[in-house]
Amino acid sequence: MALKDKIALGVALPHRSPEPIDMEAVRRVAQRAEALGFRDLWVTENTLDHVFCFDPVVVLTYAASVTTKIRLGASVVVLPVHNPIHVAHQWATLDYVSNGRAILGVGLGRDHHYEQFQTRGRDGSAASAKRSS
Repeated sequence: MALKDKIALGVALPHRSPEPIDMEAVRRVAQRAEALGFRDLWVTENTLDHVFCFDPVVVLTYAASVTTKIRLGASVVVLPVHNPIHVAHQWATLDYVSNGRAILGVGLGRDHHYEQFQTRGRDGSAASAKRSS
């Protein structure tokens, strides 16, 4: 029995780098991971570092289009920097187009994100913060 039959393993999809990422590399990794029997492809959302980073939904939607079975996950989408309604719609759409393969992990991010959430309101606007006070 192979290790993959005992333990479900995932792999990080190329999505962050100091240099732009070649979409061919994303395709190759996604398809190879699926062929090798990995269960999931994972990305994270990068909101603070100064590196090239794909939007999680966009790169996972691309991965969904070049694979058929492997699940597609974001370990953390930082909710305070998004409108929750848009996040829900995007991930419901990804889940639909991938035939139920989307995995969404959410969080508040770092202290900077949480402070923005508290002072700016859910949708990031000062008006929203005033209405909810």
